[in-house]
Amino acid sequence: MTRYQSSSAFDAIKLVVGRNGWLDNHEDIEPFLIEPRGLWKGECDLIVSPSSTEEVKSVVSICADAEIAITPQSGNTGLVGGSIPHGGIVLSTRRMERILDIDPTDNTMTVEAGCILADLQNAADKVERLFPLSLAAEGSCRIGGNLSTNAGGIQTLRYGNARDLVLGLEVVLADGTVWNGMNRLRKNNTGYDFKHLFMGSEGTLGIITSAVLTLYPKPNRRESALISTSSISKIQMLLSRTQEKLGDTLSAFEYANEFSMSLVFQNIEGAVNPFDRTYPHYALIEVSSLRNDDTILRELEDLLATALERDLIIDAVVAQSISQAKDLWYLR
Repeated sequence: MTRYQSSSAFDAIKLVVGRNGWLDNHEDIEPFLIEPRGLWKGECDLIVSPSSTEEVKSVVSICADAEIAITPQSGNTGLVGGSIPHGGIVLSTRRMERILDIDPTDNTMTVEAGCILADLQNAADKVERLFPLSLAAEGSCRIGGNLSTNAGGIQTLRYGNARDLVLGLEVVLADGTVWNGMNRLRKNNTGYDFKHLFMGSEGTLGIITSAVLTLYPKPNRRESALISTSSISKIQMLLSRTQEKLGDTLSAFEYANEFSMSLVFQNIEGAVNPFDRTYPHYALIEVSSLRNDDTILRELEDLLATALERDLIIDAVVAQSISQAKDLWYLR
């Protein structure tokens, strides 16, 4: 095994990833060192962007040998400072952004860790499928970071967290070993399910390089509503009643209080209050169905009418168009 000193290790890393795969100029590395709100700022010697699993393997092996710290970084959209480096290198997956396979018959998509989440949603949509992980940063966050943090998103009620959308993973471990668990089989009872160790571990056990994701049939109808009410307990009762009456057509139920909604109305351009005043508590509801008729709209309206009669809610707005639904979700 080659033994590296830090300086020679950095040279070896640069050779592995090529001229387009590293940055060391202060201005170039600055965006990788700062949390989006500017609350944390780190430091590192080198930004490294491998373009393949083999390159990740080689870089990690060199760093392990030279005892150089690695901070894995995906889209750097997190708000808790977890991707901010404290020396060593940042290993960014931004160049690993290929969709390797999409199979609408098997309802799977095989992707590299650097794919932007919105690009995966769009790729699924083009083959009449749904990849249901959805969150505010989906236009810039990357799937490797979503999986390593076990992201939730707005459709957790129906589809689960990120870990529930994964069939297989490929991971580079701390010594440079590649763990290949790229399983596509759903009914897999063959021993330990190691992939779940890496989802939620935030890169501390290994760097996710590829994944096999689960797709779903694309819903034909989506209906959204924003409700207001007077207490948290009524929000909880409404959620329970919605689950009882609408079953698995309920795909999202997002809570917000008056303080947070007021901040949105006052500070976010284009955010419009659909009510004539603010209220103590809100819930944003989405239902979806494969049926291409008004059934779920009628069921949602009936549910809200009953909730209004029973004083569970104060007011409600049901989106009458895709545009109105987008306006409601823009508030979220």
